[in-house]
Amino acid sequence: MRRAGRVAVSRLHQGAALAPARVGARGVRTQRGRVLQKALGQHLLVNRDSLRGIIDAAELLPTDHVLEVGPGTGNLTVLLLERAAAVTAVELDSDLHALLEDRVRRIGLSERLHAIRGDFLKTPLPRADALVANVPYQISSPLVRRLFSLDPETAPSRSVLLLQKEFADRMVAQPGTSAYSRLSVTCSLFADVRMALHVPPSHFRPPPKVESAVVVVRPKPLPEAFEDVDFHEFESMLRDCFTGKNKTLRSLFLRRSFAARCLFREQAPVTPAQASVRRATSTGRSGLDPADIERMRERLAAVLDAAGVAQQRPNAMPLEAFLQLYGAARDMGLRWTEAPAYASRRPEAEPTAELAAEPAQDQGTGAQGAGGNA
Repeated sequence: MRRAGRVAVSRLHQGAALAPARVGARGVRTQRGRVLQKALGQHLLVNRDSLRGIIDAAELLPTDHVLEVGPGTGNLTVLLLERAAAVTAVELDSDLHALLEDRVRRIGLSERLHAIRGDFLKTPLPRADALVANVPYQISSPLVRRLFSLDPETAPSRSVLLLQKEFADRMVAQPGTSAYSRLSVTCSLFADVRMALHVPPSHFRPPPKVESAVVVVRPKPLPEAFEDVDFHEFESMLRDCFTGKNKTLRSLFLRRSFAARCLFREQAPVTPAQASVRRATSTGRSGLDPADIERMRERLAAVLDAAGVAQQRPNAMPLEAFLQLYGAARDMGLRWTEAPAYASRRPEAEPTAELAAEPAQDQGTGAQGAGGNA
């Protein structure tokens, strides 16, 4: 019976995955006439080789419970049900959610699928052995942040993410490469990340305007040096460093404008709106005593010397060097944030726009947009 069921699943998948999408005045239609919403980032993965590549990258066991984000109409879901014991699929789009449930019901696997209509970023997550996602590109950063907010003891042991290639490149980038960024540092802190496969635009309907790639993310314990680190402050420090990632830290941190900003941080906690006004205030109009600014520059120089990173450039610094910088600053009472620290070693599950902001390089259903697998 199990063998016959798998044959039925495979045949349905082959017919659905390769069915051409139709382009009309309102946009791209699925084979069942459903108009995809480009505004939600709905690009359905329809290529059989890429779908199989994602399944292989997940290294699924017959006993695994899989959490899928952005299942679309279910091409990838059907393959997951072939390999795993159960699938929980989170889909934001109500029409695609209904199509997914109907498709799985028709092949007799409804009892192994739990389809949730909701936003992955806000939905309480069940325990799962693996997570698989065709990520709506515009939510790449918050989705990755939510993964990193989970305790490694309860998080999926591996997450297979289909992302915009530029974002994926930054996740796996090593120090000294052009793609190395604060995202690269954050990923190296929380997980082991590897590139699994490249997915060209022609493998989607409609084709996106960018290349895509699949990464495998495996959470890992935080290093001992991070035991006393507040992630909010650490991320703020990374943001400061990567404002000029090709410059030495000495040239970045000893600017008078940077020293003035550090003085602002030492004042009483402020609201985000007040912090924005302060950042926009030039040193000349800040009302700060020039002597205080010079003393702050001396403190910054001492922090860099204590960490041994004054002549290093952020684009070539490994995680360990950033941890040394953070530790030296903390020991000398230097703050990296304008608001009270959160005293948390992991990102917020639902970050503010400021904290989630990345350069505008993400594409990105399951949340505030819809990827989907067919």
